[in-house]
Amino acid sequence: MTPITSFLGRWQRPIAVSVILVILILAIFPRHHREAIHDTYTNYFPPKSSHSTAAASSGTHVTDFAHHFKTPDDFKPHFFQVAKLSPLDVQDAKRTCFWNDEDYRKQQFQWGPDQDWFANQSTLAQTEARRQEWHEFVANDLVPWESVKGKHKGRGIVTLAGHGDTIPRVAILMRQLVRLGSKLPVEIHFWEDEMNEESKAFLNAIYPRIRYNDLSASDNFWKTHGPTERNYGHYHFKTAAVVDTLFSEFLLLDSDNIPLTLPEDLFEAPTYKEYGTVFWPDIARTRHQNPIWAITRTFCNPAEYEQESGQMLVNKAKFFYHLQLAAWFNEQDYYKHLLLGDKDMFRFAWHALKTPYGKPSKWLTSGGTSHDGNYCGHTFIQAHPDNGEMAFLHRGYFKGMKAPALKWFRERGGVFQKFKQSKYPEDFAFPQESVWGGTGIEGVEGGWHCMGLEGVDEQPMDDLIPGINELFEELGGYWMVDEAEKKGS
Repeated sequence: MTPITSFLGRWQRPIAVSVILVILILAIFPRHHREAIHDTYTNYFPPKSSHSTAAASSGTHVTDFAHHFKTPDDFKPHFFQVAKLSPLDVQDAKRTCFWNDEDYRKQQFQWGPDQDWFANQSTLAQTEARRQEWHEFVANDLVPWESVKGKHKGRGIVTLAGHGDTIPRVAILMRQLVRLGSKLPVEIHFWEDEMNEESKAFLNAIYPRIRYNDLSASDNFWKTHGPTERNYGHYHFKTAAVVDTLFSEFLLLDSDNIPLTLPEDLFEAPTYKEYGTVFWPDIARTRHQNPIWAITRTFCNPAEYEQESGQMLVNKAKFFYHLQLAAWFNEQDYYKHLLLGDKDMFRFAWHALKTPYGKPSKWLTSGGTSHDGNYCGHTFIQAHPDNGEMAFLHRGYFKGMKAPALKWFRERGGVFQKFKQSKYPEDFAFPQESVWGGTGIEGVEGGWHCMGLEGVDEQPMDDLIPGINELFEELGGYWMVDEAEKKGS
């Protein structure tokens, strides 16, 4: 008889045995619902070889609480310590993403096996050369905060517009700000003649508190290039815009985003107050073979999704240098083959500079249509940083839907019919099976891209966001249909 069972008595022994078994199971099988896996910033996994030893091999100490520094210049000693960290090779960086074959198959990854770094693992010499490049940028080429801080003040919303259909999409955003009662000023960034006076007058009539910034102007803090140079489109404009914004704190919104909560309240969210950032998750993960983990000296995190930057909260008065590193990554052709556009440049800039960032309490929800038995998620529905309520409708795949299809859905109740949500939305380590694809309607012109979640049932959208289709109609969401009908009449 053990001391424990002797103390408890005969009738309590089964309870004691059960408790001990539960403790042993949790200790031996740390699966998807363990707090330690997905609620802790996991930049510092235990080293597995001499290449992944940081402080132990170099005598370097890097704080786990860099997000508590108050100003950009407070980070400088921290950056110096980061630069002294010993190398991490791809082989070690990827070992911490321990998906089994089935879980690996279920998940989406942005880049496929056709990438050279997937077929041919990057060497330590290659990743270290890249790491030294960004180290040199941080050491020598940052715009000093002292030289620009006097130009910054307050909180506001940053967006970009001018090319393609972005003007009517931003108009929807502006109408929603009016509807929510927001009083925040807005900056709209554009390139050269993409934004004309007529467009400005149109938007000002909806929401008068708008400042316009031409990213090609010589007085910007960050000098970038045009959309036709280097075959890079507009991806680099977002990172340039957040370096050039004059807000001390900003909410970045894509032109196709509809906030569902008052933006002013987001700056008071506890997660933002703690970290000075909130980065929302995407549907895909970063492959463990990707050399970006080693280049930023970060162990692959199995509880981390790629960043979905259709919305982002940042305290620029704290993270001005981090934003510049993200913009620098986004200007280098090399990183176009590792990360998609602007979105993960932010996440890996924070990783590179060993600074934890805030994330929402829930993973994204897929919202979209359902016809002929086919679910098509066209919108990323993102949650509030803390209370879990739906806070943003980012219509990422919606942009591909043309007027005939929009009209077809409009006549059948609207484009927001169903949603799908992970069974474990608060567990970022859970290997939720997701799919990308496309769909269309027989006899209706055009098709569009979709995202979906497997193994979960579609549910009525009104159960999640009551009156969403009426709201979308009110905001002018079917402008494309209305314009087509005017031209046809």
